[in-house]
Amino acid sequence: MKRLHITFFFLIILWGCGGEQKKIPQAQSAQNNIFEIRNHVVYLSTNYTEDIPDDVAEKFRIEKNENNILLNVSIFKKSNNQSTNANISVKANNLLGQSKKIQSFEIIENGNTSYAYLSSISDQETLNYNIAINIENNISSTLKYSNKFYVE
Repeated sequence: MKRLHITFFFLIILWGCGGEQKKIPQAQSAQNNIFEIRNHVVYLSTNYTEDIPDDVAEKFRIEKNENNILLNVSIFKKSNNQSTNANISVKANNLLGQSKKIQSFEIIENGNTSYAYLSSISDQETLNYNIAINIENNISSTLKYSNKFYVE
């Protein structure tokens, strides 16, 4: 009888260990956001406009909103680590293939030029960026960059 109780007890414990398991979201794989184009290095980053300091947002007339994202593109020469001017064209689509409207800014601070591209996002939306870059001396390249965004 004692053996039956112990067996029954262990079955209850095992049954309690099962049950519904919630799916744990996995972190995105780290992706490359640094690209080399001949003797230049291109840095890409995305930032929520809510995270931009108020004085910077005001200076460049950037609307701070939880549904806005800013893609930043910076290009430097490898030889002297100096900022380089470029002609850049950015297109963005979500996973449904819908084109996103993009507003562009050229930001010049402390002698460095950076290019910013503002677009709206929805919660858990992935944007696929197609970035065409033309640098001095007819150096050109097209970069592809994707990022998934979360809005609370």
